[in-house]
Amino acid sequence: MCNLSLEDNNIGDFAQLDHLKRLPLRELVLRDNPIALDATAYRAAITRRFPRVKYLDTNELKPLIEFNIVR
Repeated sequence: MCNLSLEDNNIGDFAQLDHLKRLPLRELVLRDNPIALDATAYRAAITRRFPRVKYLDTNELKPLIEFNIVR
């Protein structure tokens, strides 16, 4: 399986997706679910759980640049 759409399925907790982590997903569509309301947290949670996903909600996931700032 490469593509999976769970659009508009009332998914409200990222833990509900954990059983799908072993699937070799390339594209995942989860728009119109409560978990997608906070776009920043949503993208981060999905990329952590599904590192092979290249498209989220039909949008290409480009790498984020992160900086660890030590104070």
